[in-house]
Amino acid sequence: MDRQTARRVSYYLRLHYPMRVTASTNGFRCCHPDLPGCGCAGWDLPTLYATLEQCRRDWIVERIERGRPIPMPNSHLRATDATVGTPEPVRTLRLAVAASA
Repeated sequence: MDRQTARRVSYYLRLHYPMRVTASTNGFRCCHPDLPGCGCAGWDLPTLYATLEQCRRDWIVERIERGRPIPMPNSHLRATDATVGTPEPVRTLRLAVAASA
């Protein structure tokens, strides 16, 4: 990866993309709604979080290398109300997961 690509990847990795976590009978599923196709599954939350971070990195690198646009965080929530002309309120839930010792 060249220096300019590494800088762009670093920029997008510093952004706080919201994540959607759901419990299932086989553990947990998690995705970034703003990054289509960027998701994973895992048995516990610390593993799930680490896996999702690697998935997000790989997703961003692939998009940059192919010259495809990368959405900004909360872009899926920025719908405009046609009657008022103001954006809908944006709510972000940050999930803090302590690493297992």
